[in-house]
Amino acid sequence: MAYPLDLVDAPITCHAWNQDNTMLAMCPNTSDLLIYKVTGKKFELLYTLTEHTQVISSVDWCYVNKKIVTCSHDRNAYVWTFNEKEKTWTPELVILRLKRAATYVRWAPDGSKFLVATGTNKVRICTYDQGENMWKSRTINHNKPTGLVCELMPDGVHFIVSSTDRRTYYLTMDEDEAAEKAKEAAKKDKKGKADKKPIYTIDSFQAQGWANCCAVSPSGKWMAYSSQDAYIRFVKKEELNVDKAPMHTLNINGLPLLSMAFLSETCLIGAGFDCQPRLFYLDGDNWTDLGLIDTQAMRDSNTGAAKGGLASKMAAFGGKQSAAAGPAQTIHNNIILGLRVRKDAFTTCANDGRIGVWPFEALKKNFSGKKLF
Repeated sequence: MAYPLDLVDAPITCHAWNQDNTMLAMCPNTSDLLIYKVTGKKFELLYTLTEHTQVISSVDWCYVNKKIVTCSHDRNAYVWTFNEKEKTWTPELVILRLKRAATYVRWAPDGSKFLVATGTNKVRICTYDQGENMWKSRTINHNKPTGLVCELMPDGVHFIVSSTDRRTYYLTMDEDEAAEKAKEAAKKDKKGKADKKPIYTIDSFQAQGWANCCAVSPSGKWMAYSSQDAYIRFVKKEELNVDKAPMHTLNINGLPLLSMAFLSETCLIGAGFDCQPRLFYLDGDNWTDLGLIDTQAMRDSNTGAAKGGLASKMAAFGGKQSAAAGPAQTIHNNIILGLRVRKDAFTTCANDGRIGVWPFEALKKNFSGKKLF
């Protein structure tokens, strides 16, 4: 059943797991990255990584090369490598050359590079230069404002970016594909090649509010994004070749989402201002909103009444427990900021200082009539 890890008395801005789910990296809304050893519902702080100077905005843990990458409002990114002999984490500065904050970071599936979304109209593609022994970046322009979230396609070449200009962009890293796109645009506009720089944006999809988050299905067949207008929109990759890719638009039965992820080709989980996750399901050719999933049947009865940091301190000094802290209390009691998928569960981090763990087996049991996986 679902249960919380009550870690800190501060918002958790981002988190990531190692491959076997025994280590958790998270940021408690500071410039520090905390790494915990997690065994079931027990946790122990092992490392505090302190290289950044402002709040860490995103973190990702690569299963291939075992490295952690972080980015921050200080305009920097670091790649962290664990030294087995000394039992320490060693940082490597990534040359980003940014004038604004780094907002989001994700490793490519093969671990050879990673994406960094920024507070400008640029996305940085970062790779390791063996000759100079450092991480370098090159720029992909999408000609629009801040990218809030970027997610890679399974091919490791294409990716999507959700932006504050109310659009989500489908882009390529391939220089040849970008040059060909520029030629097509020049021919259509009846302009010479010299008038067109490489165009990395293959397609874009509109919303009626700034795009908060996006996600890609495991096979890359589906892309999804959600915006501040409380709508979620699904796009099929195979439909990108038409003049205007049709969208499967769904009005969310609640508040806007801030994070989302596909659990399978037919199942997507999203979370945000509702303070609990919401499940979306592909029923035939149509996506449906199955609603909020934090029910009494979904939660572990032994952890449903877990107190947050402030509540536990009040209880220690004889303070009264609020009515909301009884057995019917939800896993989170504040806005959910991030969501990660593991092999056995998905996890959420929120402003209440908790990590919520939502096992797939509990989902299957509570939605037994749906083929979620």
